[in-house]
Amino acid sequence: MKYSELFEPEPENWGLRGDPLLWREMKEHFGDKEIPEKEGDLAFSLFRYCSDRLKISINMADKAYVEDFAKGGMTSGEVSCKWWRETGISLLTSRADYDKPDFPYHFDYVFYKTTNTPGWEIAFVTVGPNNSIENIIKHKRKWIETKVFCGTKTDKYYSPMFPMILSPNEMHHYSPWIYNLELNRYFLPDDIIPYPNSEPKQKDFSYEIILKDKADEHFTDINDNLDIMYDCDKQIEKRNCFGYIATLKINDSVKMHIDFCDCYYEMFSNMLYELKEKKYAYCILSNCDYYKFLFWDNGDKIRFKIQNYNLKTQVEEPVDIEMPKEKFIKIFVKMLCELQKNLDKYKKKFKRCVETIGEVDYSELNYKTCCPYFHNVKYIDHDNKLINIENKSIPFSPVMKKD
Repeated sequence: MKYSELFEPEPENWGLRGDPLLWREMKEHFGDKEIPEKEGDLAFSLFRYCSDRLKISINMADKAYVEDFAKGGMTSGEVSCKWWRETGISLLTSRADYDKPDFPYHFDYVFYKTTNTPGWEIAFVTVGPNNSIENIIKHKRKWIETKVFCGTKTDKYYSPMFPMILSPNEMHHYSPWIYNLELNRYFLPDDIIPYPNSEPKQKDFSYEIILKDKADEHFTDINDNLDIMYDCDKQIEKRNCFGYIATLKINDSVKMHIDFCDCYYEMFSNMLYELKEKKYAYCILSNCDYYKFLFWDNGDKIRFKIQNYNLKTQVEEPVDIEMPKEKFIKIFVKMLCELQKNLDKYKKKFKRCVETIGEVDYSELNYKTCCPYFHNVKYIDHDNKLINIENKSIPFSPVMKKD
């Protein structure tokens, strides 16, 4: 079968105005050349041409601009990377007469190293007929080390494209990994990210707490769910737990919605303990949002970053502060005290967990009093599904293991 046969007929719907131009250019480029014997080689050849022509991996952007395709108009010259990776390439490969497997492909997400530089690169592999994840890693000899950290199965048929680079937005859902902007690499929970080699953006730490005006029914739904979570967990002692939603605004640079409850004391005690012991720590403020807090102890100073994972193609760091340790912890603890004060007010208002009012005192939280609370780590990590998944294979650091 020839490549040119794959391009007829043209799709009825495109992503952007440059897509049909790239489609016709690819048809002319490959012409009457015979398609490869393996579907993976076909998919890779199409993927490689698109990425080379657009000068960016189609997995790492939603669209790209090609000057040759600009024929006039607002979106002229723009090609939809998303359409090509989700629709275009799969449509072309589906038109080839390859034998389809009788079972779904198995996907595995892989951290891999090619040098001894700290940190990891990330890709995923698809395991199909007559192949296995072990064989793929075995024959990828340039990898000096790999870790398969998650496995999922799908009932759809996919081309075995390998490797595909995942965007930070996608990776946020699969693992409690941390991205290092300076090294352009990913770090696992049991890794320690080196102190940033860049200059901090800010020298001050300010905050504002904006309370969300929610109906009584909404609070009831949230807190009924909290009760269910504790009831279902056999390893955690059932307790009264109440939460509320607020917007936390830091340095006028970033706003994030957080659902605050008494469990935060233990989370930040864990964070300070890890920071004291390892000179590095991180925490996730909310299971639903895309923000991660990173902390480094640099002797008499603290370096503090907030990373934003909302974007699909990159990680942003809107907050990057370095300031004296005592001053930073004082402001940070004051913020927690105000959040807790608001929480106690809501407990009174909604008559929930009133016996716990005043039980949490963040003013006592510091390097001397911080300690690890292993029984509560399930609610510290943002990715409970990964922790409980049966076929996960990476080791977690002690702070992430169940007691």
